[in-house]
Amino acid sequence: MSWSPLPPPSPKAVAKARVAITATSSAGIGRRPPKFTLCFRPALLDGITWLTVGSSVQVEIGGGEHQGMLRIMPNGLHPLSKVPHRAASGMVALRLPLPPGIAPGKRPAVAVEFDYQDRWIQVTLPNWSEPPAPAAAPAPTEPPKPRSVVLAEQAAEIARRKAAR
Repeated sequence: MSWSPLPPPSPKAVAKARVAITATSSAGIGRRPPKFTLCFRPALLDGITWLTVGSSVQVEIGGGEHQGMLRIMPNGLHPLSKVPHRAASGMVALRLPLPPGIAPGKRPAVAVEFDYQDRWIQVTLPNWSEPPAPAAAPAPTEPPKPRSVVLAEQAAEIARRKAAR
């Protein structure tokens, strides 16, 4: 058996994996409040024609079995803007206040799970958006002994040691 080198692919042939939706958050600076941003690549969402720069969307936050999810629909009050340095790619950004339970902080963009139909996109928030688990309850402790009991125990221990000598 023989081995021969495999030539590397040409740079033009290597395509970066395209993610349809990413989420990130900012810590807020000075008077600017913290933000939660979703970036969309509409070209990767077949049938979604309403995600365009300048249009507005309606955003609903899930509760109950839909906890940790956002639903985005056309014709609302939240404007879509272009993504700086990505205008040529057709990406649009939706900047929102932080949803309840997300601690302010700068986080890198991560791909998010989503489902969509013609009139809505349902996004599952990233795991960093989940509130921290509540701290475990401390183990129950016995109440302190009265001083008289402690002194009696110490006297008994001293007597026991003297008797052992």
